[in-house]
Amino acid sequence: MYLDQAGIDPDLFWDTDGTVYLSTGYPEFGPKGGNSTVWQSKLDLTTGYSLTQPKMIYRSSLPENIRWAEGPHVYLINGTYYLSVAEGGTEVLHRQTIHRGPSPSGPWEASPLGPMVFNSRDPSAPIQQTGHADIFQRPDGKWYSVFLAVRPQLPQNINGTYQLGRETFLSPVTWSEDGWPLANDGKLITFNMEDPDLPAKSNTSHTLRDNFSGSSLQLGWEFRGTPSRPWWRVENSSLRLRGTTATLDALDGMALVLRKQDALFYTFSVDMTFNPTMDTQEAGIVAWVNDHYHDTVSVVQCQDGSNSTCLKTLVTVGERNGDNDGNITTTYYPLPSQASGNGTQSTGATTVRLSIRTTPETYQLGYSLPMDNTTTWLTAYTATWMSPHYEGRISWQGARMGMYATGNGVTMLEEAVFENVEVVRGPY
Repeated sequence: MYLDQAGIDPDLFWDTDGTVYLSTGYPEFGPKGGNSTVWQSKLDLTTGYSLTQPKMIYRSSLPENIRWAEGPHVYLINGTYYLSVAEGGTEVLHRQTIHRGPSPSGPWEASPLGPMVFNSRDPSAPIQQTGHADIFQRPDGKWYSVFLAVRPQLPQNINGTYQLGRETFLSPVTWSEDGWPLANDGKLITFNMEDPDLPAKSNTSHTLRDNFSGSSLQLGWEFRGTPSRPWWRVENSSLRLRGTTATLDALDGMALVLRKQDALFYTFSVDMTFNPTMDTQEAGIVAWVNDHYHDTVSVVQCQDGSNSTCLKTLVTVGERNGDNDGNITTTYYPLPSQASGNGTQSTGATTVRLSIRTTPETYQLGYSLPMDNTTTWLTAYTATWMSPHYEGRISWQGARMGMYATGNGVTMLEEAVFENVEVVRGPY
């Protein structure tokens, strides 16, 4: 459904008489005088049209340079209307404020207890940028909040970077005697918030394997943009990629399949068979942030004119310096003869197992040969480059790992064959 009310982070609230209210945030570019505000209208759910002229129902009272009101939610709890708003900007001063009033449109009274959640009040906390929160009640009456936050590294405080991007956190919610909610009873959000009604440990498996045994990709794999044609096939227990002319620097159109890195200690590996017949052809695996920042280990033709096969690594190196880019370093490594002629594509194909291994501090790129469980690590680089600022914005989505093939601007007729993906997660 398309809505005719502008703004971001749309929220729908159903009142007791059946009226539906649409609230949107205007952190910037709002109507005259409307920056860092929340606007609202009554909505026709069958058409998406507003039934009333949108009006401003809330303006942030924070200092103008950090207001950024967004992510509104309206609730009716015990006969009182509440408005929750993400404020302070979505980086280091991110927080969730809470207000209440006599109607879905206010007027609103701010909580005297301050933000419902705001970890950045302690710059040393290992969880930062808490906000964009929602609250809900379980059938047993207990209240909880879900919200976004980051786990900064290097260092583990407000000054760190965060290769996992924004993650979803869960906290119990308590209510004050006069009816104001607080996440974790008003204390900092930590990794050890005990709740006897929730599992003590994650039920996520530490090892994930995908043998591409189905007829399509499993849930969890992602494309960048909508493919313009089917450059991938899942068959014979393998994923086959036919590279496009687009490189990994493109915004879309590249033959690239990714999955989210969801743990700080994380190893991604896959068997790949590929026969590059031109010096433009390339296939491998990637630690991906965006079109500006991605680090690869791939199979290509060597650059000496011999048509032999090499491994190539491309990494970002150098020290972080504000918003400045690092230096891209490309290195070629001749492959041992055991890697050639072992593939299923053709007698000239190369088969290797490619690997990316991460810790909170470092990313490594490596490979192993068929029938050899020993991984040779070719290069390493600092994890700070997996959460870069560029063009004044942070990469909130977090790092991805995946497989790719590219003709680097030239039509590519060869396919790269990927088999036996394994993801090993260490401590979270």
